[in-house]
Amino acid sequence: NNSPTFWMNLQTRYDLEVAEDEIADKVERDVRPLEAVPAR
Repeated sequence: NNSPTFWMNLQTRYDLEVAEDEIADKVERDVRPLEAVPAR
């Protein structure tokens, strides 16, 4: 028998995976990392 915490964690991980799949293309297209600024 699995605990309620196990099932909640499983659901949370699933929800995060689904959300990542839904926005992955937009993030890849729109988000650009900042270039490192050289130390002075």
